[in-house]
Amino acid sequence: MAALIEFLRAGPLTTLQGPTRAGLSHYGVSPCFAVDAISLMQVNQLLKREPLAPCVEMALGNIELRFAQTVQVALCGGHGQIYLDGVRVPMYRTFKVKAGQHLRIGPLTQGNYIYLGMAAHLHESTSFASPSCSVREELGANQGRPYKNGDVIQGNPLTDIPIQTIPFAQRLTYPWQLTLSLVPGYQFRQLPKGLKQVFFSQPFTVSAESGRMGVRLAGVNLPSSQLRLVSEGLGLGAVQIPDNGQPIVMLGEHQTLGGYPKIGSVIESDCARLAQARPGTKVRFRLLSRFAANHLN
Repeated sequence: MAALIEFLRAGPLTTLQGPTRAGLSHYGVSPCFAVDAISLMQVNQLLKREPLAPCVEMALGNIELRFAQTVQVALCGGHGQIYLDGVRVPMYRTFKVKAGQHLRIGPLTQGNYIYLGMAAHLHESTSFASPSCSVREELGANQGRPYKNGDVIQGNPLTDIPIQTIPFAQRLTYPWQLTLSLVPGYQFRQLPKGLKQVFFSQPFTVSAESGRMGVRLAGVNLPSSQLRLVSEGLGLGAVQIPDNGQPIVMLGEHQTLGGYPKIGSVIESDCARLAQARPGTKVRFRLLSRFAANHLN
């Protein structure tokens, strides 16, 4: 197996993410996948790969790679300046990198995560048939740890494909105000009316204490739910309301159990938008019926 890329500057949190580790939550194993699945799938669309084929997920940018083999690549997600041997190259479009060239991703100016895909068969370790890296559980690619300076990804380039571009209308935007669609859960009817009124009428702010597991929201303290629950399963987008009244929205590497009341779940496409929201972004919620949510998918 030959090296495909080497991380000269790996950044603060760079991992390989791909197919979910589904069906293992009852063992306490997180599904673990890209927090912005939309951008990951757009990368794979450009490269004519399976929708959830593994890509390199890079938090906040400021990364430099050296390519050991010639391969076609694409980048989607958070916005930053991308340079190939000092020459600016575009996001949301395929381009070829030749062996020996350096790709530099500057600090992200919008969003939190950027995704690099390569038209190659990657040779990475898997756990439970998925290469998605769970740092918390030490599972998946790179023995379940983030890439560091000097690490390599091995792989074999595939046949060249025509140049592809994602239209502007299909690219994520990164506003400082978000409205997230929430489908009510079974506990919705048990929550006090006053709590629900405040939840849907007041804005929250994305906290800096957020990450791949979930996004913490700060704002007006929600009234006590007065619900006492046994811990139960959590899914992507679940909105927990802990005792301090500050909601937490579950993301791609969420834990499998939680004992706080859940008002409902944010739809999957909005989870991607929330994952890319910078600290300080204002967030509001709107109620969406199950029927309407099914028609969105």
